[in-house]
Amino acid sequence: SNIFAGPLTHVTFRPHTPDSQNVGMFLEKGELGVQAGSAAEDSTIEVRTNAGTFLLGRGDHAYIRISSNGKDVSGEVLVLKGEVECADAGGKSIGTLSGGQRGLLSRDATRIEGLTVAKPRVPAWRADLVSDSDLRALLGGTIKQLLRQDGVIRAEVSYDSQSGRNALQDWIADEGAAP
Repeated sequence: SNIFAGPLTHVTFRPHTPDSQNVGMFLEKGELGVQAGSAAEDSTIEVRTNAGTFLLGRGDHAYIRISSNGKDVSGEVLVLKGEVECADAGGKSIGTLSGGQRGLLSRDATRIEGLTVAKPRVPAWRADLVSDSDLRALLGGTIKQLLRQDGVIRAEVSYDSQSGRNALQDWIADEGAAP
């Protein structure tokens, strides 16, 4: 499993206990990405917040954002892959979101409604966590970064004859990705 914490995120991890199969954490505020492992031995991941609780099973991938202004707490979850079970602050199930859906949650929510997202993507802050070696492994070529700011990475990718890759086979134009 992978956990990605956004800038200014306040999160507390709860130790795994013998009486629970869940790995737990409490997200006070900020953004958290969770990519649950897909192996049989991987546990369910439970993310508790003041707005509600989210359960991610094997292979699920979601991003949760919590905003807190005094007693007013709201949350948003974007599911990229799998299904995320959602519960209210008291632990009562209020619905399930599937891959490609976004849901909004408040402390007094009785139901979470999934809104379909045309092109669900990881949040821009995740780009700040990517290193040159990560990009090299992902793209299979030599990377020269030209720009890195506000969640945007502009890079020059070159392939050599040893990589066995052709740049034209890797890329599809995406209008939404332009800065």
